[in-house]
Amino acid sequence: MEYKIKFSENFDVIKINDEKPQYLLNSILETEVNRLKVILDKFVK
Repeated sequence: MEYKIKFSENFDVIKINDEKPQYLLNSILETEVNRLKVILDKFVK
């Protein structure tokens, strides 16, 4: 089975806007990764 996971809107904004400070980028990426972990956990259980 194939699952497609869409990142939240914030992630798209970050990819486009390279002017954001690195720490903010890291923070948002961390948030996205945690979001994905929650989603993936549901499939694993």
